[in-house]
Amino acid sequence: MTHVKFPAYSYPAGQLLPESLPEPGATFPKYRQIGEVFGGKYEIVDHVEWLHSGITTPRQLEKQLSFAETVNIREFILPDNWESEKKRIFEKQISSFVRCK
Repeated sequence: MTHVKFPAYSYPAGQLLPESLPEPGATFPKYRQIGEVFGGKYEIVDHVEWLHSGITTPRQLEKQLSFAETVNIREFILPDNWESEKKRIFEKQISSFVRCK
């Protein structure tokens, strides 16, 4: 059996990963996930995300697959303000990076 040696990191005691949260306004707007294209609903239970389906008949499945084939995925998943928010966040990151140099 081969053992893999992982590098040691120096995080504060009891901390597995760095626990820094993004600054307010530095996160992307909420978007839909791929399961929602197929009519699913996501639910978080005990810190685990579950995808539930309401499809129970072959006819419902056909209808949902037809929708998934014809929908503009980008428009369905991304919110209306996606492009402006993406631009704002990246410009803010670039300007803060340039100031650091």
